[in-house]
Amino acid sequence: MEQYLPTMAIFFGVTLAVSLGLTPLVRRAALKLGWLDLPGEERRVHRVAVPRLGGLAIYAAFVVGVLLTFLFSVRTNKVGNEQFEGGRVLLMLLGGGVITLVMAVDDVRGLKPLPKLLWQVGAALLMVAPSLITPGSANTGDPSGTVHYDQGAGVLATSFQNPFGGTLQLPVLLGVLFSLFWIVG
Repeated sequence: MEQYLPTMAIFFGVTLAVSLGLTPLVRRAALKLGWLDLPGEERRVHRVAVPRLGGLAIYAAFVVGVLLTFLFSVRTNKVGNEQFEGGRVLLMLLGGGVITLVMAVDDVRGLKPLPKLLWQVGAALLMVAPSLITPGSANTGDPSGTVHYDQGAGVLATSFQNPFGGTLQLPVLLGVLFSLFWIVG
């Protein structure tokens, strides 16, 4: 772990710099365009006008940090379902990007709850569906000796640790529903 500290510190510094650099730019653009949360609007608790769209800068910095991590820690000897790890992370970034854009549109134009929810479900499906197209294999290497379906090319939870001991197994359909609920929630 200690050998990675300098690299992690550099990644943190670059991500922090991107965030600190983009946040004032996004703030300035929101102020110039009048995209503000105003005091007194429904569901607003601010005492002064607050610029919207800050999530764009935060998401961009997050993406830079994740991509740096993957670019500089590429392993070539991936075995089994590890081969899908990069793709799963990219799917999560893509799903997160869809949600970030939908929330930016909501900040600017205001969206009703149902369309926002449908976009969130669509982004979650984008992450889960590849598991159904390119499934993982049954994983028998679990230390508890359980056999479970691995997530394959997508993001799919079909098993998790029971806080009272052991592993809870979900059938694939229930795993899809649980994953969608978890991601959207």
